[in-house]
Amino acid sequence: MKKNVIQIVILCLSVMSIVCSCGEKKSLTIKKGVYWLADTDTSITLGDNNTLTVHGYDFKKLEEEAYENFMIRMEQANMPEGEKISDERIKQIKDGVDLTKQFLDKTVNYETQDEDGVIGIYVPVNNSELFFYVQYFPNNESLVFNEHIFKRKDK
Repeated sequence: MKKNVIQIVILCLSVMSIVCSCGEKKSLTIKKGVYWLADTDTSITLGDNNTLTVHGYDFKKLEEEAYENFMIRMEQANMPEGEKISDERIKQIKDGVDLTKQFLDKTVNYETQDEDGVIGIYVPVNNSELFFYVQYFPNNESLVFNEHIFKRKDK
């Protein structure tokens, strides 16, 4: 009887280890190279040692809408009721965030995060608590940045 119990326990442990190992997620990896925005000279290069370089992208609209205006709204929301953010502080926020200066033709380091079949690429934006964010799709070797799709290919 004791021998049967031990065999059943061993069988259960074996089945559990097989089931658990089958359910493990495969580690996602980023394919290094140059990713191009269709019909443009705009590209994002993912290099060795988790580096990223953006070429030929106009950051002005993104900088204003996604970063400066967001930071201004958040600061205003955290002020006591009835108080308004000063024009001087608005200027300071706008002058502090310069995506073109930080990212255009500059090689920067990034961190990654697995996000349900894609990889999130994060770079802190200077003078803010926000991140520059790109998604990598390993299934079709593409990047999505600011609603634009960049495909890996030789140009």
